[in-house]
Amino acid sequence: MKMAKKLICVALVLMLVFAVAACNNNQSSSDDNQEAAVTLKVGTFAGVSHDACELVTDVLESRYGYEVEILDFDGNTLPCTALKDGELDMVIGNALAWVQTFCEQNNCDLSMIEPYYFYTPLGIYSARWDSLDEIPQNAQIIIPSDSSNMNNSLLLLEEAGLLTMGEPTTTDSFLTTLDIAENPLNIQIIEGDITSSARSIEDVDAVVAVSSVAASSGNIDPYSYLYRASKPGPIGFIVRTEDLTSECANDISEIIASGELDEAFNEVSEGRAFLCTEWE
Repeated sequence: MKMAKKLICVALVLMLVFAVAACNNNQSSSDDNQEAAVTLKVGTFAGVSHDACELVTDVLESRYGYEVEILDFDGNTLPCTALKDGELDMVIGNALAWVQTFCEQNNCDLSMIEPYYFYTPLGIYSARWDSLDEIPQNAQIIIPSDSSNMNNSLLLLEEAGLLTMGEPTTTDSFLTTLDIAENPLNIQIIEGDITSSARSIEDVDAVVAVSSVAASSGNIDPYSYLYRASKPGPIGFIVRTEDLTSECANDISEIIASGELDEAFNEVSEGRAFLCTEWE
């Protein structure tokens, strides 16, 4: 009888030990899963780029289990600088041509995930004039100061018939104000940061700005352009090229390619941007 009681006690102790071990294993497994969650830091700009980013990252969090932190920047170069330095995992808000120029000038290797996401077309906006024909002699027009967007802005002014450009004289083949061949209205070109110059529209005759920046300035209707570029540059998620084939990049590619966010994008963009798949 005593022997039977001892055996029962031993069995109970063993059961308790196994139960505690199982509990610890489950807790360990739970901790491992929690630690396995991938945290992404994404740089962008306030406005349509932030909104478009959030649509995709919400799916990354809910469907794929990522933890995402979105950081808004003011300066046009700051996010990609942080990306190349390893402080961010990806960026969205800069056009493809701009990114390529940034890489050349900063000796880095960044790439845009395909399919590309949306466009924010460059346009000429004015608070003083209702048409290009009204632009007066000695008009002041603000254009972006960075190489890529300055080049595109000068080409836009030429396309609109306000200037005639010559061949680029810079080593990187981008047009600058020094390359203006004909300026019949003696237009005064003022250079400014692309993310903020549209706010000065009341102080000049016109500004050249992308539609998203125009809308974000708070005093420009993105549909009120005097003239708009016919071939805008695509915008999408930018990563270090070494991460272009990562699981996260593939997940983003699948989300955009599926078209599942198209309707939501058109609702939040409100004319500030246009899907690459829908641009004509």
